Amino acid sequence: MRARIFVLLVGLFSGGASLFAQTAGEHFKFGTFELAGEQFVGIVLRDAYVVHLEKANLDFERSPLEVTLPMARDMKELAGRYDLDLSARIHRIVNAVLSEDRLSGPNRRSYVYLLDAVKTLAPILYPNKILGASGNYYQHVDEMEAFGFENPKAGRVPYLFMKPPTTTVVGDGDAILLPEGRTQIDWECELAVVIGQPAKNISVEEAENHIFGYTIMMDVSDRGDENSEGGELHRTQYGIDWLLGKSHDTHAPLGPFILPKEFVEDPHALGLKLTVNGEIMQDSKGKYPSKEVFTANELLTHTASIMTLEPGDVISCGSPAGVGAGRDPQIFLEKGDVVVSTIEQIGSLTNPVK
Repeated sequence: MRARIFVLLVGLFSGGASLFAQTAGEHFKFGTFELAGEQFVGIVLRDAYVVHLEKANLDFERSPLEVTLPMARDMKELAGRYDLDLSARIHRIVNAVLSEDRLSGPNRRSYVYLLDAVKTLAPILYPNKILGASGNYYQHVDEMEAFGFENPKAGRVPYLFMKPPTTTVVGDGDAILLPEGRTQIDWECELAVVIGQPAKNISVEEAENHIFGYTIMMDVSDRGDENSEGGELHRTQYGIDWLLGKSHDTHAPLGPFILPKEFVEDPHALGLKLTVNGEIMQDSKGKYPSKEVFTANELLTHTASIMTLEPGDVISCGSPAGVGAGRDPQIFLEKGDVVVSTIEQIGSLTNPVK
């Protein structure tokens, strides 16, 4: 009996998962930020405040009832440790900040910043792997029929490609660069899964246990150029050149935040919307309704059958309808355009085109 009580007390006061672990009263998000030359992981509250996670944890540990629990220094470490030892501690930090009104007024802490006062970086600098799903919304497959796409699920597995993370990932407010000589650069707003626990050879039912949260990725795509035959996707003798199509520098804007999975009942119920210069181009629940082919869990399971997925890896779930290449006449990004990618509950990712 004494041993059982001791185990419960350790769970309560260590910040680990237990019967008594607190759940935050409000939803929160995670991001990576910069202030005065320092990069840090922050908790985003009410889409207006950023709490410096490491400093808040040190303040929290000043209570005589709290034991020391080293905080994650970057988003990949946070993703890997969240379900192991950090989730309960972070929920309790959020509750303390909110219940004691540490966001504003006389109790405001020095580690709480206005969101507008810090620079929002890509949330993960940088994923070890970025994978994207091609043709993963039925309506997008229909609009891209001219490029040779077929029914992507009839007896098939997901069709994925990779992006080089350290050169393609940019954050909110960063520019999308038009490659020299390329004239058909297209937009694709996508829901992206961020891996938490490592995954290899798992079932679809197990997949959610390996997810840390969800973010936005804009899959910027090179559809070809005016000199290519028929102005179509760049093709080689072996088919579409996916390296050229998906790998240009700055062509994977990511962020602005990561929404933990516990706040998302159904990720595919979240609406995706993209505008170019204020004009709606993609709207998965409105003007251009779209339905995914493979779910996020199915994409994760398939990918983990090929390679080991690691904390902070990103799997982007494909684009809904409304891309520039699928229009008549076609529209592509030009210098001076401003692209805003939005997903419900996650936020908006804004990127100028240069």
